Amino acid sequence: MNERRERIRARLETLGADALLVTKPVNVRYLSGYSGSNGQLIVGREDVFMTDGRYEEQSSHEVPDMRREIYPVSSRTIGEAAGVYGTLVSVLGGMNIRRLGVEAGHMTLEMAGGISDAMPSVGLVETFDEVEDLRAIKDEREIASMRRAHNVADDALAAVLHQLKEGMTEVELAALLEFEMREGGSEGVSFNTIAAARQKEMNDSITVVATTTFVAPDRCSDVTAGLSLRRLVGTNFQEPCIIHGVYASGPEEG
Repeated sequence: MNERRERIRARLETLGADALLVTKPVNVRYLSGYSGSNGQLIVGREDVFMTDGRYEEQSSHEVPDMRREIYPVSSRTIGEAAGVYGTLVSVLGGMNIRRLGVEAGHMTLEMAGGISDAMPSVGLVETFDEVEDLRAIKDEREIASMRRAHNVADDALAAVLHQLKEGMTEVELAALLEFEMREGGSEGVSFNTIAAARQKEMNDSITVVATTTFVAPDRCSDVTAGLSLRRLVGTNFQEPCIIHGVYASGPEEG
């Protein structure tokens, strides 16, 4: 992770910034390894990770190689609108930062205004796709994750084939796919699993198209496959089969 941050650090002079504040969750994870839902990262002379108290223990395991700052939250303010501003004032002041790069494509107007109000002496420098450009070139770890993503998706589909039965609903099929992906090591799905049949319940001679996604550990695998079920005369269903499949993978954001 530090090698990735070094590549961002090398860009700061060109960007005209003393440090970069990373707020987009998938970019925070790419540069730090942190997988929680709220976290911000400053890449500068010193790297500093910030989150609230809900993720203190998680971040201690996932972000062991940099300074961590834990800010308070309340029932009224959680996340970007919470204690992060006070923490930023302390961190940026200690690092003597006067020009702060921000992810213009992700930062909200609310957060930009909050930073400016809390630190009027710090100028915000808009940046675009700095981390995304790094992510476009896959390293060995990412390539291995992509392969694993495909393998887990394949295994999940293969396991589901042997559980299909007449009368099963689309909802039941989607639930089975997600269960098998979880069993195979998936963290979750990037969007709702889609299972579609010619009718709501699977009966004779039906083709089912299922789209599945999962994260492993920072990649998404997107699989679309046609599942063919055909009845032999006077018998139960013959062995189901996948008649075609389309595969793709991408970053965690889908």
